[in-house]
Amino acid sequence: MNLAAPCLPACGTVTYGTQLCTQGAPANEQLQSRMIELDSARHRFGYWRIYALLRREGIGVNHKRVFRLYHAAELPVKRRRKRCSVAVEREPLTLSSRPNEVWSMDFISDALVSGRRIKVLSTGDDFTKESIDLVAEHGISGTIRCACTGASCAVPRVTAGDSH
Repeated sequence: MNLAAPCLPACGTVTYGTQLCTQGAPANEQLQSRMIELDSARHRFGYWRIYALLRREGIGVNHKRVFRLYHAAELPVKRRRKRCSVAVEREPLTLSSRPNEVWSMDFISDALVSGRRIKVLSTGDDFTKESIDLVAEHGISGTIRCACTGASCAVPRVTAGDSH
């Protein structure tokens, strides 16, 4: 489309390449100031959601115009960086080849009807998949944990837990 056709009656002059016609500049300034207000209230909204808010307010505006004014006001949302992955490789799990070689320990937490918390320490053999010990207390300390392991008939070569 030729730029001279719409610009000549409105502006009187036409400049190609460097400037656009300034028709509707006061309306653009009002719209841009309203977009800045909306962006300051909701800074994580992009131009598309600002466009939806403007339409909801009854301002009939084209999404391409909102996009142009949004970027002209330097409002674009900054892209979030990806999280860095862990630099340390995980150690492989120890596989057991006979009973009482590797035991796994885990804490289970629940609440009684009265609202008091209860914790259960479960210990199981990884090879036989049997439960070695279950200890239920309101609070399990390290001494109770060691006493449970020592009270068993056998001692494992490795104990594994989910809190390593």
